[in-house]
Amino acid sequence: MPPDCSGDASVGSTRRRFTEEYKAQAVAFVIDDHRPIAEVARNIGVHAITLGSWVKKARGSDRAIAKSLLLFRG
Repeated sequence: MPPDCSGDASVGSTRRRFTEEYKAQAVAFVIDDHRPIAEVARNIGVHAITLGSWVKKARGSDRAIAKSLLLFRG
């Protein structure tokens, strides 16, 4: 069977991982401080698309929580 030629095994991943706390603080800069995603992303050294996905996820979670509270009170 031929070796896997999909990439060099000696090269490590350059993908960065961020803690949930870090993401939450970055999202707070956007949502709570009403700052543009592009500005915050530039200031913290994260791609705007990455930060935008964190913000979208946080806003979706907030809506889901609010909706469940409304249904619970129903």
